[in-house]
Amino acid sequence: MKPEETNRSPGPDRSPDPERDPAAIEAAIEAYRPLGAPEAVRDEVTGFARQIVRAAGPISRGRAKRTLSQVSRFSTWALHAGLPLEDELFQQDTIERFVSTITSEAGARTSRGELRWIARRVAPHLQTPDPLPLARHPVSPWYTEDELTDYLAAARMQSTRLRRMRATAIICLGAGAGLGSREIRQLRGTDIHRRGHAVTVEVSGPHARVVPVLDRFTEPVMKVANWARDGLIFDPPTSNRIRCTLDVLERNSELPRLEPRRLRNTWLATHLRRMGFTEFLVAAGITRSQTLFDLNKREPQPTAEQVIETLTRDQQW
Repeated sequence: MKPEETNRSPGPDRSPDPERDPAAIEAAIEAYRPLGAPEAVRDEVTGFARQIVRAAGPISRGRAKRTLSQVSRFSTWALHAGLPLEDELFQQDTIERFVSTITSEAGARTSRGELRWIARRVAPHLQTPDPLPLARHPVSPWYTEDELTDYLAAARMQSTRLRRMRATAIICLGAGAGLGSREIRQLRGTDIHRRGHAVTVEVSGPHARVVPVLDRFTEPVMKVANWARDGLIFDPPTSNRIRCTLDVLERNSELPRLEPRRLRNTWLATHLRRMGFTEFLVAAGITRSQTLFDLNKREPQPTAEQVIETLTRDQQW
């Protein structure tokens, strides 16, 4: 007797993917014509692009077409710059020179990534290893309201008016206006102004700007301004002046050492909470900030008056 035949499922379709078929990839390479290349160099660019892409070994027809397009633009630029079309063209410095001519940030990132992928395959001896990423220090936590109250009380209890004013300036200009130590050292009393209900600080230096002071700190900041007048709050404006002030505050108050970076982070966190920034990130599904910076570059920069109006809109007077 013949054994009974059983029904077998046909199983998964194991037909080759036409997108990854070597013959299809080769056909795409052979059919490519760089329409954007000048007619005078089109044949030379076409031959070089095909040679490079075959050497790179793309794994799909779509990747082959993208790579051909990138190599064609790169080689057209190279000929215009007087560079020979050879493997040595794929040095990192040359790639960066080409990428710097691309005005679109997204286009520049795409071209850099594609050309580096090609370079690692056709000219690995010319590539230098990417630097190891630098370890990031954890973000310093901000101060709580109670902690700031304790530090302000300690500042008021210093033995001399000079120490009281300088300690108050460090706390209030850091947590109230987001100034760093170097910016505080360069500040004069006349850089602090009252504009209606708002108190602003005019910051000089590489990040010159006008900053409105948070409402909690306006009165002590104005006391510092009236005390310093047209003189520097820290005179001479050396780093050890702030360090000495912090040393004395720590020694006399028995509080943990005050950290200017944490004061600035306190100011940043205060405004982020007022703006609903965390809720915005959750709603947008954003986990990295680079997209926000790229978008912000396209926005018109606000005037000092607009900054003051926006940041003092929810202040309680």
